[in-house]
Formats: sequence, C-alpha cells, structure tokens
Amino acid sequence: MHEQEGVQPYSDNPKAILLRTFSTEYNELGKGYGKAALQQLPEFVQLQFPQVNEVVLAVNEANGFARMLYEKYGYKDTGRRVKGSKGILIVMSYLLEGRV
Repeated sequence: MHEQEGVQPYSDNPKAILLRTFSTEYNELGKGYGKAALQQLPEFVQLQFPQVNEVVLAVNEANGFARMLYEKYGYKDTGRRVKGSKGILIVMSYLLEGRV
C-alpha cells in the first residue's frame, strides 16, 4: 500500500492509496485467496488508513482474468492508462463509501 507520491501517476486524488503488486501464485489460482483479500480490503483500509477515500490499482491490459475479478468486487476502470514494464496498465479505482 502506497500513499502520496507512491500513488502518482495512478491518481490525482491526495486521499487515494495504491494497492501495488497484488498477485497469487499460479498453483494457488482458483482457491479464493484473491476473492477473500478483495472482500476484506475496504474494511482494512478504512481501519488502518482513516484518511483514505479511494483505493487504486493498475492491472496489465492483457490480464483479463484479474480485471474481471477486480470489477466483480467494485473496482471501476478510470480510463487512465500507464506504461508498465510488461505493457500497458489499466488503472482501476474503488471508492470507499462515506469518505469525502
């Protein structure tokens, strides 16, 4: 989790936090670990980072499986694209309820 300068160039929101390097070992895929983490993440962020009102992440555009998982748990494509070391990244955002 990165705040402030670590969030740029993914968001201009000073109250955003970046979820960086969220991944699952290949042999552990499909066991629900990613799902469980994404379900618990909003509450964790609200408790540990009370000043934060948005979680942002970047997913490789070729990784449709991950993108669909993020969308299922409320992340929205911001329309922002960033060049990563392995290709273009799609920036996604999750707004925390009740936070301004």
